[in-house]
Amino acid sequence: MIETLTQSRRTANSRYDPVKKCYISYRVDVRAGGKRYRNKFATKREAESFIERVKAKHREERAGLSPRSDTRCTELFAKHCAHIRNTKERIRFRRVSGDFLSIIGYDPRVADVTRQMFLSYVANRQDVKPETVNRELTSLSAAFKRAEQYFPSLDGFNVKIPRAKSRKTHQYKRVITEAEMIAICNAVRTGRTWKEHAQRTEAREPFARMFEFAWMLGLRFGEVRSLTIEDYQDGILHVRRPKTGIVTPLAHIPPRAVELLREGFHTPTSDHTLTAILKEACKSVGIPYGRDTTGGITFHNTRHSFTTRLIAVTDLATARSFTGHSDSQMVAYYSHATAESQRAAMEALYGGDDLRKIYDKIRANEMDFETFKRLCKLH
Repeated sequence: MIETLTQSRRTANSRYDPVKKCYISYRVDVRAGGKRYRNKFATKREAESFIERVKAKHREERAGLSPRSDTRCTELFAKHCAHIRNTKERIRFRRVSGDFLSIIGYDPRVADVTRQMFLSYVANRQDVKPETVNRELTSLSAAFKRAEQYFPSLDGFNVKIPRAKSRKTHQYKRVITEAEMIAICNAVRTGRTWKEHAQRTEAREPFARMFEFAWMLGLRFGEVRSLTIEDYQDGILHVRRPKTGIVTPLAHIPPRAVELLREGFHTPTSDHTLTAILKEACKSVGIPYGRDTTGGITFHNTRHSFTTRLIAVTDLATARSFTGHSDSQMVAYYSHATAESQRAAMEALYGGDDLRKIYDKIRANEMDFETFKRLCKLH
């Protein structure tokens, strides 16, 4: 069976139809030898030709006549490289594929490629961040997954590609206090240098609002940056989660958050520039920056800070409704013990100043307002 697919954007193996004014591709859906094929092609002729090759291959296998492919990795890499349109991705693929063959030490047949070869590649990249290694493996994986499409004789080829394990550090979970948040926002606003570009200066105020807003509601960087006042309707803020595509409704958000949302978060600079501004601001107030730095923070630590404060005043189910996590275990992962939470726990367990003592201290003018507010929260 051949299914016609239409989409508004150009994707791999698709072509533009000027009559229908959209991009069209053809997906085959055929079973042979206990295997299901659902490849996509730019033209219907290519799809029909692929089905014929699959059927012919299956007939040869049943008769015991199926030859072994002699296609080499260099041929596959060259074919795949020619299909990569993005210049940056093409340059990276050339480098990664060259490193892959260099680590193996020879040019193997595609049919002989094993998982152990990729493990050797990962082992030789120990000095690189796991996230970078995984991006490189994804680049290689794209080539091997399309091997049978580039070379029909490789029909049935399949190899499991491992992933590099992430090395997450405990410092990445650091909680940002309210005083630190205020200090960082002030440093972002006032940290302009004499040679700074006008666009970077213009981005400081909205970025400070983004940081405070994220600290108040625990949203990710991309979630905050895409928000506008139109997302706030009838007292409910609708947050779209890019990771899952789910829209999370947040009700009863504080007036300060609504004020920040009305002022807007649009910045004329790139994410890299905003990261540099935050790094400079942290340095100016004496807070380490970086997930791999002892006691360091990143923008994402605002999410850890919000979840930690949220867990202290509500249950896991309610907290999850605000953070957008699908699993309560992830809420627990984002919440951390602090000196304040430990003090509150001990006072709640063994008691602090009772109400009579508080009353007597207030009458005698021995207690300030901030201390009174703190004790009210405990009682």
